[in-house]
Amino acid sequence: MKFSVLMSLYDKESPRYYRECLESLASQSLQADEVVVVFDGPISVELKEITSSWTELLN
Repeated sequence: MKFSVLMSLYDKESPRYYRECLESLASQSLQADEVVVVFDGPISVELKEITSSWTELLN
């Protein structure tokens, strides 16, 4: 089965919750074929850094 995960991310999102969400995705027994994160406007440097580090891990 193929499926994608779509997430919307905005500046006020908690970095902790965002990281926990990505950790949860990575630990699933059935892995998504792709994870799409849509930036809903400008985001903080911290959120960008989390996205960059997880891009490498999830690919």
